[in-house]
Amino acid sequence: MLNGKYRPHEKGRMMTSQSTSPSTLDAATETSETTDTGEMCGTEAPQRSVRSLLAAYGHILLAIVGASLFVFARPPVADLQAADARAAAAARGVGPSYWLNWFAGSAPGGYSVLTPTISAWLGVAFAAAISVVVIAILARPLLEGARRQRTGAYLLVICALCNLWSGRIAFSLGVAGSIGALVAFRRGRPWLGGAINALAALLSPLAPAFVLIGLTGPFLTRPTWRGAILRFSGVSLIGLALPTLLFGAPGNMPYAFTTLCWTVGILLAASLLRLPRDIRISLLVGIVAAILIFLIPNGVGANMGRYAFLVMPPVVWALTEAPKRIIALALVPAMIYSGFQVIGDLHRAAAPEAKSAFYTALRNELAGLPELQDHRVEVIDTSTHRADVELVPTVYLARGWENQSDAEANPIFYTGAPLTASLYRSWIDSAAVAWIAVPSHPLARNDEEAKLVTGGLDYVREIWHNANWRLYAVTDPQPIVSAPSRVVSATETTMRIEVPKAGNLTMRLRQSKYLTLTRVDDPSVSVCLLPAGDTAVTANITTPGLYLLQAKFDVARLLESQACPTHS
Repeated sequence: MLNGKYRPHEKGRMMTSQSTSPSTLDAATETSETTDTGEMCGTEAPQRSVRSLLAAYGHILLAIVGASLFVFARPPVADLQAADARAAAAARGVGPSYWLNWFAGSAPGGYSVLTPTISAWLGVAFAAAISVVVIAILARPLLEGARRQRTGAYLLVICALCNLWSGRIAFSLGVAGSIGALVAFRRGRPWLGGAINALAALLSPLAPAFVLIGLTGPFLTRPTWRGAILRFSGVSLIGLALPTLLFGAPGNMPYAFTTLCWTVGILLAASLLRLPRDIRISLLVGIVAAILIFLIPNGVGANMGRYAFLVMPPVVWALTEAPKRIIALALVPAMIYSGFQVIGDLHRAAAPEAKSAFYTALRNELAGLPELQDHRVEVIDTSTHRADVELVPTVYLARGWENQSDAEANPIFYTGAPLTASLYRSWIDSAAVAWIAVPSHPLARNDEEAKLVTGGLDYVREIWHNANWRLYAVTDPQPIVSAPSRVVSATETTMRIEVPKAGNLTMRLRQSKYLTLTRVDDPSVSVCLLPAGDTAVTANITTPGLYLLQAKFDVARLLESQACPTHS
């Protein structure tokens, strides 16, 4: 990906390819750039001076300081709230296969297989901080041979810190893994690099996918690299495909036209600089990818912008032969966009609805409601999405904080068509919503729903309010489990269901290949589950009794051709 060296390992030797050698690049490096990390400031100095140490390791110090401040301040930015929710769920025993508390049942592994568990072990902020320091440590090895290795490493750390302070935890972990993969690749270990990149895909599939986009240029222009790139990419694709194979494809991520224009414009401006041919081609491939992602709805969506705003700037800065002023002019839009995103995220994090106290009274009120375990609550979100953390596991939420899953599970909010009272009632029934909480300052895109609820729907009535919230009860709400059956007890991963008589049982939750329904007194008796549309599953109960609904991760289920497990 970078215009340095690829060194295939052969018979114990590291061989240099036809790429430009570091010594040649160092000779071309501008006088302001220090190319030798061991260079002494004085010819007779017995030890490195502070200045030379900062030249060699200052970017690592910057990463440590910036990451430490993040851990200390822990700003409640929106994406950090989602990471907190997933990590807390993992700490409570929720695995990657199924989680009952969000989206009427969702698979956390579809977003990230490993990040919630790692975050639960280390703490969300600390895990992300470590990833930024790892990125800094790997920055100079990644940029080895580049014209501006040192300042490129600083810019890479700045981009990583921008991402960190916006709370994108999974992406930060994924970037650290993918940079490690590229370092291994450039040192002649394509199989190892591919394996690391595949592992990074289990943290966040986005960064490994960006790496593959970046390698398209070298693949097309460097014949001696093609075999290694194919080996690297083949192994990487296994990691990228695995979450989808195990937990299903994510829903579509919204992608605003303005974001597309920013992405394409920034990549196009960078491609006009004096860059190595392979890097320019990779930028053009990024433009094509951004346009295709905009035209064909998919799970990447607006996230493609990170390729332009966070990944591209340090690479272009380090490798281009253009004067610094021209480079800065080309990269200013990307850095401004990233900076404004961070400022906007931090501004919203300072709002009252980003604090835990904003939700205390609502949580207490919800905890005292009857039949809470057999219904869901629709919380019209604020800009901070903190409700998705604060109210779980007290209640089952009809929605949650993940745009892809929300678009897939609740498309009526994304079609662009007017939200009518009848459409909303149909959705409420399908999601088993019994209560609706409306905040004083809803997220802008939720204004239509908030106005509909507060405007006098004939099937809702206000039952409680304070300065921050209004809570409404739905008339004749549908339960999660169809009558006369009822939920006896429930957790984030299980439901105990009392079935008083034989017949058809409907459960308003999303289907998963890992869901099982077994008798409590005889777990060997498994009941067949069939999807009933997109929002429910049904079971034909032949023997009344107490049943356990749970999701068990089982690779064997991926290979089953039957719609249901075999009855015992």
